[in-house]
Amino acid sequence: MVLKIFKRALAILSEPPSPTAPRHLPTLDGIRGLAALIVFVSHAANLGFLPSILGGGAGKLGVAMFFILSGFLMSYLYGDDVFGRDSVSRYWRHRLARVLPLYFLVVITSIGMSGAAGLWIFPIDDAQSILVHMFMIHGVNTLWTIPVEVHFYLAFIFIWWMASQRRLVAGLIIVQVAAAGLALGLLGRTDTYVIWFWIHLFLLGATVGMLWKRRHVQLTALRTRWWAQALGWVSLGAVVLAFPKVRAALGAPVLPEWADPLIVGSAAAFLLAMLVEVGPSAWMKHRFMVWMGSISYGFYLIHYPVLRTLELHFQPTSTMSGLGLALLGLGVTALISQVSLMMFERPVQKLVAKAGVRTAGASMPKQDRIG
Repeated sequence: MVLKIFKRALAILSEPPSPTAPRHLPTLDGIRGLAALIVFVSHAANLGFLPSILGGGAGKLGVAMFFILSGFLMSYLYGDDVFGRDSVSRYWRHRLARVLPLYFLVVITSIGMSGAAGLWIFPIDDAQSILVHMFMIHGVNTLWTIPVEVHFYLAFIFIWWMASQRRLVAGLIIVQVAAAGLALGLLGRTDTYVIWFWIHLFLLGATVGMLWKRRHVQLTALRTRWWAQALGWVSLGAVVLAFPKVRAALGAPVLPEWADPLIVGSAAAFLLAMLVEVGPSAWMKHRFMVWMGSISYGFYLIHYPVLRTLELHFQPTSTMSGLGLALLGLGVTALISQVSLMMFERPVQKLVAKAGVRTAGASMPKQDRIG
């Protein structure tokens, strides 16, 4: 049975993309927003603002959602495009314009404000830490995910080239086998926040993207089936069970987040359910979730310093006071993220796009936010 499904998936991946593949996927912003909120809630719980059962590594579930969604978008937006110097240059420029400006602003601000009284900032305060952050080798605290993301952008260029040679599946397998080999060689390390331990999430998302581009008509037809709707709600239940401390309280085993099948599987299943628009998909299209998705990148980068700064000045004395501090942190982070989006991120992306049009006759960038 499993072998048949695998062979069928390989056959589908070998097909050309559907000419009717939709550009508008309305639930994707909501998934981003949910991922950002999961990370926020986990860190707020770890700091004592929220019940501890919501923390203890649950933030990695949100990260898994981000990584799977990133892989989905890369393959969905670029995987079937013509591979060439101009298209790769355009892809690389657009990806970096999306991620790097705010990342470097946060890093440079952290360096410049090192030792500032009353504020918690990322500890980037010596030559080595400055170099590893500026050259995208590694990141401290929540910044670790950004170098991993950029490293996947590099790996995707190889996958894209293999797809252009009609060897997409071989490209996916080669990247995963190479990553697995390197991860096994690094298993003795306590630091697993490197691409080799997480690339399977991107590749899983990329596979879903290629399948969706070829079978979206058949898959969206399932939304009228009662069992598909039920499975959509099951995927949400799996997301809740993926919280490590929830499982521990139930006596279920908990593995390292990057190797945890429930974290990986629930994140992928939830993405697929939201694409089909079953179960809680209406929640992902709610105005608040869409807005959270639009500010999710800045929200992710900024929320931890905000929470840690609140921790410096306030200690919760009750469940309600902790909830109040968490809500204050949520509001402050959301406000800063909205200002960042409107006054920094989008203007910089427009400048990069215009520069690309002038210098290379390139088209305007594809929007990775296609929700």
